[in-house]
Amino acid sequence: MDFQKSKGCTFGFVSGRKFFAVRGMATADIQESDAGRPWEYKSQPKDHPLVKELFSRHHDYPEMPVPFSVGLVSMDTSGASSDLKTEETNIDISPQKFTLSGNVHSVEDIRYVIPSVLDNAMYIVISVYNNLEGTPNTLFYTIKTLDGYQAVSITNLIRKSVFDKFISVTLCGSDLAARAVNFNRPLFSDDVYCSVTSDEDYKTYYVRIDKECMCFFTDQFQRSPILTLLFWKESDDFVVERVCMTNDTREIKLECTGATVKVKDQRNVDEIRSVIANNSSRPKLVFHDYQTLLGHLSGSRDEPLRETRGGPHSIQTRYRTEHQEWGPSTFEGPSTSGFFQDKDEFEEIIDSLRTAETQCSQMGPEMSETTSLNWIVAESDIQQIQEAGLFPESVLQSAGLDPNDSAHFRRCLESLEDEMMKKQRYDVALSHCRGMKEIFAANTTSGSLRRLLKESDLDILKMVYFRSWL
Repeated sequence: MDFQKSKGCTFGFVSGRKFFAVRGMATADIQESDAGRPWEYKSQPKDHPLVKELFSRHHDYPEMPVPFSVGLVSMDTSGASSDLKTEETNIDISPQKFTLSGNVHSVEDIRYVIPSVLDNAMYIVISVYNNLEGTPNTLFYTIKTLDGYQAVSITNLIRKSVFDKFISVTLCGSDLAARAVNFNRPLFSDDVYCSVTSDEDYKTYYVRIDKECMCFFTDQFQRSPILTLLFWKESDDFVVERVCMTNDTREIKLECTGATVKVKDQRNVDEIRSVIANNSSRPKLVFHDYQTLLGHLSGSRDEPLRETRGGPHSIQTRYRTEHQEWGPSTFEGPSTSGFFQDKDEFEEIIDSLRTAETQCSQMGPEMSETTSLNWIVAESDIQQIQEAGLFPESVLQSAGLDPNDSAHFRRCLESLEDEMMKKQRYDVALSHCRGMKEIFAANTTSGSLRRLLKESDLDILKMVYFRSWL
C-alpha cells in the first residue's frame, strides 16, 4: 500500500530508463525484469502505477556497504502554514546495519521498507524499532530519493540485508526467508478524523495500521507517532482490549488500559473496521524474534511461542458492537452473548482465498485473461469428474488433522493446490477437498472457516486455483 495523500496529488510516469549516482560508482540502467532474487520487492495490487512500473524491471545493484545521498522529509509547522522540508542526508546500507541521519539501526530493527509516490515524486517509508534508552518504540523515516532507480535500490538492498540476516540466524531456506521479509506490511494509511486518549476534541490525524500496531501522527511525515496501539496477545497498557462500534453514530471506539481512541471519519470507517477485524493478534515475539517468526511462518509450535506470557489462548483483543453487530461475516463465535469473539486465526488464510480472483484481475489484462481462460478449461474437467463420480475416497481422515489448527488447514490447501496445479489431478483434488470439509466441519473456533466450508467443492477449488497464481 502506498502512502500518498489523496488530496490534490497529481501523478505521472518517469522514463523506463533511469540513472542515479552513488559516491564513487558508475551509473546503472534499469532493464527488463528477470527472476531469481526472492528478496526484491514485488509490487502489490494497491501500489501506484509508477511503483509497479519501476519494481517490475531488472536492476543492477551496487555491492554493500553502499552510501546514498537522499532527502529526509519532515513537516515544517513553524510558520502560519505547514510546508514540507527536506534535509539532505546520507543513508548507508550494510549487511548488518543501516545508518540514517546519525541514527544507527541494526538489520533486526527493520520492521518494513515500502516505496511510495507523492506529487509525482518517489519516496520510501522505512519503519524501524528504536530501542534507545531502554524504551522501545517505532520510528518512521520518509526518504525522498533522487529518482526511481535510487528508490528501488535502497528499498531492495535493505530488504536483502534482512533476508540474508534471517537465513544466517535461522538457517532456513530462501522461500521462508522471503516470507519473513514480507511478513509485516501496512494495511491502512490515510488521514482520519478521530479523538485520541483523553482529548475529546476530534482532529485529523494521520493513521497507519500494520500487523503489529496502529500508529497516530500529527502529520504524515512525523517520525515518532504520538500514540501506538498494539495488536499483541500479551497484556500491555497499550494492547487493544476491545473494539466497539456504535450503531447510531457509526463511531468506532478502540479501548486499552492506557488510551481510548474514537474514530468518527465516515469516509474511512468501513475500511478501518474491516482491517482491524481481519488483523489477527499475534505474540509479541513474532515481531521481535527471528526464531519465533520462523515458527509462526512454518506453522510449528516452537518453544518461544509456547512460553509467551498468558499462552496462545490469552488473546486480549476482542470485538464488540453496541446495539448492532458489524455483520455475521465478522461475528460468529462460541460466546453465548454473541458480542465477543477471540480473533480468528483462520481469517487471514480465508481472506487470501476469497480475494484471490480479484487480485489476479488487478495484475493487468494479460494475467487476468490467462487465469480466466485456464480456469474455464479446468472447471469443465472438474465438472465432468463430479458428474461421473470419478474421484477416490478421501484419505485425509487418517492424517491426524486437528480441525482447530490453522496450520493443518493451510497444509490441506497446499495439498489441494499441488494436486491441481502441479499434477493436474483434479480427481484427487476433489477427494482432498471433500475430506478437508468433513474434517474441518468439526472446528469450534472459527466462524469464517465454517462459512467457507458451506461453499461448493467447485467454488473452493476455484479459490485455491486463483490463489496459486499469486
